[in-house]
Amino acid sequence: MKTTTEPRPELDRPLRLLQLSARARRAAAQASVVTVREFLLIDKAAFLATPGCTERSWHEIESRIASYLAMRSGDADANSDDARPLAPLLTTPEHARQLAENGLRTVADFLACDKQHAQRIPCLRRNGWMELLEAIVRTRRQSPASVALLPSTLRNMPLCAVGIPQDLLLRFSDLGCSTVGHAFALPATMFEQGGLLGVNAAAIVREALDRLLMPALAPVDGDASDAEADWPRLRARMLAALDEDTRDWFCARIGIVDASGRTHVIPKDCSDATGIDKRDIAARNRLTLRAPSLLLRLRSEYLRELDAFEGAVPADRLAAGSWLHAISKGSGDAMLPLRLLAFCFPEEAQVDGSFVSGVAARTWQRLRQRMRVVTARRRLPITLQDLAHQLSSTLAEPPRGVVTRLVAELPRLCIRIDESRGEIVRQAEPEIARRLEQILVDRGQPTRFLDLVFEYRERFQAASEHALKARIVRSHEFVQLGESMWSLARWHRDELEQLAPVVDRICAAVSSKSEKQVLRELHDGDEREHWLLQGLLRRDARVRWLGRGEACAASLGRSRVLEQLLTDFRRAAGEVPMSRFLENQTPDRRRLVERLLRNNRLFVFPAPDRIDLLTNYPFNQERLARLSSLVDSLLAQRNGYATLASVLEEVNRCDLGGSWLHPTLLGELLRRHGPFEVLPGGYVSRRSLGLIGWLMRRARTALREAALPLTVEELLAQRPELAEFAPCLEQLLAHDPLVQTPDGQRYQIA
Repeated sequence: MKTTTEPRPELDRPLRLLQLSARARRAAAQASVVTVREFLLIDKAAFLATPGCTERSWHEIESRIASYLAMRSGDADANSDDARPLAPLLTTPEHARQLAENGLRTVADFLACDKQHAQRIPCLRRNGWMELLEAIVRTRRQSPASVALLPSTLRNMPLCAVGIPQDLLLRFSDLGCSTVGHAFALPATMFEQGGLLGVNAAAIVREALDRLLMPALAPVDGDASDAEADWPRLRARMLAALDEDTRDWFCARIGIVDASGRTHVIPKDCSDATGIDKRDIAARNRLTLRAPSLLLRLRSEYLRELDAFEGAVPADRLAAGSWLHAISKGSGDAMLPLRLLAFCFPEEAQVDGSFVSGVAARTWQRLRQRMRVVTARRRLPITLQDLAHQLSSTLAEPPRGVVTRLVAELPRLCIRIDESRGEIVRQAEPEIARRLEQILVDRGQPTRFLDLVFEYRERFQAASEHALKARIVRSHEFVQLGESMWSLARWHRDELEQLAPVVDRICAAVSSKSEKQVLRELHDGDEREHWLLQGLLRRDARVRWLGRGEACAASLGRSRVLEQLLTDFRRAAGEVPMSRFLENQTPDRRRLVERLLRNNRLFVFPAPDRIDLLTNYPFNQERLARLSSLVDSLLAQRNGYATLASVLEEVNRCDLGGSWLHPTLLGELLRRHGPFEVLPGGYVSRRSLGLIGWLMRRARTALREAALPLTVEELLAQRPELAEFAPCLEQLLAHDPLVQTPDGQRYQIA
């Protein structure tokens, strides 16, 4: 037999895929022959000299290889038959599941499996094995002689570019067909009545190819030239193809204003019982028959734009010089070409907002629902590729343009470039941070924080210095260069990279100690370096930044001060007087201890001057969450605020309350563990309502307008809307730094 070493893929096919008998497989294994090429290279005498290799085995292998090469030779694409999935060739999904559990997912897996072993699977018993083998042979590619005359450009054209429906495209893909040449190589029985594809598939492919090739085969008339592609001429061509009644309907349906400026009104509904509009169909059919070159040109431009924007075409980004762009600019309506495409090609173009795509409206809705799940805060950041994979359960292989469109619809998300992971979807910077970033970009240099605050107020009318400071400190987009000097992190990327080894060394030193460390004792550097290091350590997960230039290991639990407090309270075995407990603290710890007792969630005030541990009361995380939910729903029914007495009355109606629960204790629980504000005088409100701020603004305005000291009664006379909060107004004014009182009874603006 003639030897060959040519790089032909059909020669690398394993012999085990040729459905040899058990005797022939054993003989090939004895002779160490694995592929078709190896059998062609071995000498017959050497094969027969091998123990267990007979003349009969030789002739069986030779005949199988001859049949295989006669069918596959010269068609390298035909080798993808073995990679076809078995599921489309089976009758039920249950059979596909049984085969998959046994490792049989593709044609190659089935052909390589021993027949006796395969027939142990329930779906392949009796005639199942032979029926599946016949289905594989029946759907196998035929001789490439049928496509030999097709030009390579058409033969290699992807089926997805032809314009066939998505469901039919998936059926072709299941059969291993990805190009027009693959589809032409399928046997004719596939397109017959009862075949895997059916007669309708052949008609759809013919119509798609007809639409694709018609512009090249049909003579080009003068009206279709690019030089005359302006809106008045295109409008005249479209309307000339319709009769008068259909023309009015078409103009009103699409939103076209004719040359006379007349606005059309859509006539009465003429839909049939199935909801199909007969006038839409009539107008579409007339355009197809009388202006085919116009529709083909629009469709060709749409497919080109769809490919350029990867699945979602925006209305304001149409290619200049195209007819779609001419329609948009000439009519002054940017959405007109999109509506026209959706009308003329309802199965290929769907308008969603200011975009047009091939995704149906219901699929868009399901994609949005799925998007909210896969981009939950706990799952971010996520690469754009992984996000598309997560959405593939709703839309198979969603185009990149569709995915980016879905991301852009959610203001909380943004796409950023990561040097190691590429495009990633992450949580967008808050609006305040984006505005501060824009101010710094406009200034072009590091800026003092107060200048940023003043600039922010000039641009956006209002700004809280505390809120701006909180945002700029937490954001990774900013770095601090001095006591009050801030800049953009990307302007100092080289400096930050040089400090990375220093940060690693400091984190290792801090993590090795069981107490807090001072930054200046761990690194000797200039002032600028220390501020940059503070910003890097503040955001590093390996350490916990304590402020004032101090840090501790992130693995450490409570501070030593807090542990000592808990020990003292356990020793007391109950509540203790707040004032006396603070007097017994050392001067260097007194301020810290007072702050912990007033704000830490481990403590609670059972009485005005009494402090106790929360663990001494029947409230765990679950009961605190129930209490917060109950109070929030109650306040929602009462304009967002109520008295603690009325809230306590509702709480005592369920198992959360009891005789031991009183307004002071309830207020402390809500203040420390819920989104609420507790006002002096026994009021509680939602924190988002900002009731304290509203009260103080009204009171300050009244004092400023009066221009002389006022008592609380005189203030309420000027602002009757504050009378409801009279019990707490005096205490709020007494603690307001912008208000002073000369005699303890009258108040004025400081």
